[in-house]
Parts: sequence; structure tokens; C-alpha cells
Amino acid sequence: MVIWALFVVDYLVRLYLSPFRWPFVKTHVLDLIVIAVPFFRPFRLLRLFAIVVSTTRRAGGLVVRQVTLYVVAITVIITSTSAVVVYDTEKDTGGHHQDAG
Repeated sequence: MVIWALFVVDYLVRLYLSPFRWPFVKTHVLDLIVIAVPFFRPFRLLRLFAIVVSTTRRAGGLVVRQVTLYVVAITVIITSTSAVVVYDTEKDTGGHHQDAG
């Protein structure tokens, strides 16, 4: 709930600071949906993707592409390593719950 509240505050602050509020609402429909319907929160990643694409075009691309590639690679490595650690930890339980008493 705290994270959702931060999304709401973020949107409202950006709306307040926008000199043209109605065009802001029109161009940030996805953000509005994300705060209105919690189920759609993961779609904020689409906004991040759009920012990366836009920045790549403006910056000439090479450096931004390399940084993006590094970030994606590190994310895959961390996710994979975490999955292996969780699997290794849970495989010894054999799916049986142990009671504390």
C-alpha cells in the first residue's frame, strides 16, 4: 500500500507541476491507470522501456545501448543466481512442511 501511495503522490505532484494539466492527463493515461487499478502496476515497465528507446535515439545510441545491455545482463545474472539459491534452499525440504512444535 505504501508503494501504491507513492505512485499516487508521484502522479499528483507531476500533474500539479504541469503547466498544461489536461494534456498531461491525456499523455499519461497509463500512469493514471496504474494508480487507479493496482493490477496494472507492472505495466510501468513499459514506460521505462519507452524512456530507454527515446534516450537512445537522442543520445546517438552507442553509449546508451551499451549501458542498457549491461543493465539487462546484470539483471538476468542476479535473477538467475537468486532463482538457483532459492531452488537449492527449497529442494532439501522435499515439499514437506515441518512443524515448529
